Amino acid sequence: MFEKYATYGLEDFVQDGEFIRWVKYPDLENNLFWSLLLETYPFQQETVHQARQVVLKLQEASHISLGDDDAREIWNTLQHSINKPVRVLPLWERTWIKMAAAIIVLIGGLSVWQLRKEETNLLAISKIMYGVLSGDLTVVSNSEADSLAITLPDNSRITLARGARIRYKTSFGDSVREVYLTGEAFFEVARDPQKPFVVYTNKLITRVLGTSFRIKTDAETNNVAVSVRTGKVLVKALSVDQPVGLILLPNQKANFKTDSKILSRTLVDEPVPIRAEGELQLPAFRNIPVAELFDNLEKVYGIPIQFDRDLLTGCRLTTSFRNESLFQRLDILCEAINATYRIEETKIVIEAHRCL
Repeated sequence: MFEKYATYGLEDFVQDGEFIRWVKYPDLENNLFWSLLLETYPFQQETVHQARQVVLKLQEASHISLGDDDAREIWNTLQHSINKPVRVLPLWERTWIKMAAAIIVLIGGLSVWQLRKEETNLLAISKIMYGVLSGDLTVVSNSEADSLAITLPDNSRITLARGARIRYKTSFGDSVREVYLTGEAFFEVARDPQKPFVVYTNKLITRVLGTSFRIKTDAETNNVAVSVRTGKVLVKALSVDQPVGLILLPNQKANFKTDSKILSRTLVDEPVPIRAEGELQLPAFRNIPVAELFDNLEKVYGIPIQFDRDLLTGCRLTTSFRNESLFQRLDILCEAINATYRIEETKIVIEAHRCL
């Protein structure tokens, strides 16, 4: 996906359609693509920065009118400044001639390849150039303890599993909070709607505002799993096969397989209550409608439970719940009414018979 950019020079980037699209029309997807590319090939950061400035100046210069003679003369100067022979350009390139010429006019005769660095206010772009990849970094590894808890500059907490490692800016900026993770960690993110929290792991990006979730990378397969405890997160795979990200809610999990580049969504292995259990905290239920029990489970765990309400109209139970998990409770209920259940992505489907 990135290989061709490893050997790109300044002119290659300036003429690359995907690069131009990123500079002119940045969005979350292409920002993440180029961020990961620069992490993969950090030696290209300076070239990418210079190429970005060229494209921006070309965009500004496209509105400046120059005569063909002026454009040709300045273009020759530009070619000479980069030590490349002048070639006869076809008609379709004349617009670029004028724009390149206008750049030289705009910078007062200085070489376009020596443009001064400048900051941008666009979300993530300034961070890509000057943030985690090249700034003052804090690196934390957990090589010994079963778990290691740390607090970030924004008061978010990260609990690293054994063997995990994170990198982050020692001081977060004004637009985005970025963390690079290797291994497994549990995140409790301080809510800040103005500063999205982004975690990069093995070509999978997790973006949140304030929530708690776990990210786990398989050391052998490099597959990544993201499971949400509270709040809501967006996960995005940098893959042409999956151009759109997935929204995860509590008790949902995303699995990303790096070999097939498939990003899927399902329930976590052990769902936890997301609200007070209410009636389910009682030690026993006497002659209660089964449909009401399913409704309560749905509310407590935030997981849709689909069943035929008409079939279960006559089903009533006397039972008790204590410390059972969600799936153990479903086993008890389904066994009592001779039903079964299955998981379909992020919902539970009950297959039942009419109660007599």
